[in-house]
Amino acid sequence: MAAMSGMTLPGGTTHSMQWTPMHGASWSGTARAFVTMWSSMMIPMMLPSAVPALWRVRDAFERRDGVGKVYGRALAPASVVLAAVAYFAVWIALGAALFPVGALAVALLRQAPTLAHTVPALTVAIVVAGGTIQFTTWKGRRLDACRRVHGNHAHAPSASNALRFGVRLGGHCVASCANWTAILLVCGMTDPAAMLAVTGAITAERLVPHTQCIRRLTGGVAIAVAIVVLVVPIVGG
Repeated sequence: MAAMSGMTLPGGTTHSMQWTPMHGASWSGTARAFVTMWSSMMIPMMLPSAVPALWRVRDAFERRDGVGKVYGRALAPASVVLAAVAYFAVWIALGAALFPVGALAVALLRQAPTLAHTVPALTVAIVVAGGTIQFTTWKGRRLDACRRVHGNHAHAPSASNALRFGVRLGGHCVASCANWTAILLVCGMTDPAAMLAVTGAITAERLVPHTQCIRRLTGGVAIAVAIVVLVVPIVGG
């Protein structure tokens, strides 16, 4: 959280102003601002890895045979848009669910100086845990689930099936990216370097062959960054 600009907490760390109403703003207005910021961050972050999957919906609709062939081809372009809307709606819903959790956490840190002093150590622990998850079979299964839903186009072409596909894909992506999302939340949602690094890691583990090697490489890098960038300043300070 030291990388995030905002109000200083006890112990010298800071929290993002996105979690707290400022200058007379209401909680509802702050929540809307957070979800807007979250959406503007998550959509470009997830788009590179989601495009190939979303495009397969169009291909599947165009390949329909029999009575559904003409209808499938007509709906194919719109199916990509519908699937994308549903996919990103899942991510936006996650942001809406995270806001009260983050706001409560910040309120607790501001009221409990002893707890606030643990923020650097908690940040290190979350980043290390997120990197370690990259080595687990759990993460491998989550990525496999994303790939399986890519090829699941058995249903007849329809707007509802395109939306259903987007929701399924979004759910699997949220699960497989849980560790990266947690790392981004504690290291700085508005930090361009953090966003670029997480975007690259997510895109690589989805699209580059030899996924297991990519997972281990990105996990090792996350752990190394936690040690070099976070632990060393804490010890040195």
